[in-house]
Amino acid sequence: MIYADLVKKIQSAMNAAGSKLTVDGDPGPVTQRECEKYEFAVSAKPIQVLEPTPTPKPMPSGDYFGAIWVGANNDLLGLLETDKRLMARFVPHWARVGLPGYKSLSGSSFAHCALVLDANFYAVGIKGPGSAGASRTSKWGDKCPFWFGAALHIKHNKGKGGNHTCIFLYWIDEAKGICATKDSNRSNKYGIFETDISGKGDVVIGGPRWPKGHPPGQLVSKTEVLKRYPELKVGSKGTSGSTR
Repeated sequence: MIYADLVKKIQSAMNAAGSKLTVDGDPGPVTQRECEKYEFAVSAKPIQVLEPTPTPKPMPSGDYFGAIWVGANNDLLGLLETDKRLMARFVPHWARVGLPGYKSLSGSSFAHCALVLDANFYAVGIKGPGSAGASRTSKWGDKCPFWFGAALHIKHNKGKGGNHTCIFLYWIDEAKGICATKDSNRSNKYGIFETDISGKGDVVIGGPRWPKGHPPGQLVSKTEVLKRYPELKVGSKGTSGSTR
């Protein structure tokens, strides 16, 4: 199994650097704690040195490489936060996260980027961070590499600015730390954006996060993502696909 073999290579590499892990391919809590020392959990690059990114296995249309929440609400991409269609879909989620009373995505005292991220998980029956606070993302789920569909808690302005949360999609330029993300409250819109997470722009806090207990994700290239899901192109104006 490619994933288990990759974990074994990581365990072996850490042992060579001084760790004392059992090389069994099990990414359990002991291995995860050791990974944090070497920053495997927050960077895809060390993993890629050990093992080239595998070619994604063919999956049914609509599966989104196993990260099914990425396909939720894509018909609304590109809409402004004041758009009635956007509000009708997402405003009810305020009450679900325990913050009733809001009638609009704009003008609230909470970051609706977190609300919308949570709503995308909720739409496919997966428990998200359950909050309208972006920083909650860092405490949710499990750390993971930069898999397609991973949730990111980031801070703007080299880590000195405000909190934001979004969904990682693919690298636009991995060497420069430029990626595509699905998020809200960017230019007052909900959409697919280009995001600099190199540290020169935004900083990833707490590492990429993955739903606890959900099967491991995939590192998928921009070419493969857009070939199968063209609506995930930066600046997309929406799709007639699933609204979930």
